[in-house]
Amino acid sequence: MKQRQLGTHGGPAVSALGLGCMGMSTSYGVPDDAESVRTLDRATELGVTLLDTADAYGRGANEEFLGRWLRGRTRAQRDGLVIATKFGLRHDAATGRVKAVDTSSAWVRKACHASVRTASLSTCRELASAGGPGRFPVQC
Repeated sequence: MKQRQLGTHGGPAVSALGLGCMGMSTSYGVPDDAESVRTLDRATELGVTLLDTADAYGRGANEEFLGRWLRGRTRAQRDGLVIATKFGLRHDAATGRVKAVDTSSAWVRKACHASVRTASLSTCRELASAGGPGRFPVQC
């Protein structure tokens, strides 16, 4: 698998093809964990090292699922992966619908810490605003 460096300031090297994981927890029918595990296992066997998720996918369910899958991998397998997650979509507790985009420094810190905890990561290396680049400037 070809590799690419993320960003222009020494970001991690990742596979040229990444795997978007949203459909493993939400949006495309009833989630099938067994099929999702097979997909993740096969993708990593083929050299995929970039896995994409977001705290909004199933309101954390996707990060939780990836965390369970990661805990079943060896340290060497985990160390070769980059989990890219997105933040910023605030949901209405009653309806589950997105009610606001929040890229304030307070929410960035809270979202990053929550993603690290939810996905069982040791650190948060790749974090992006779900609001899209330039639309909602991140406040650090």
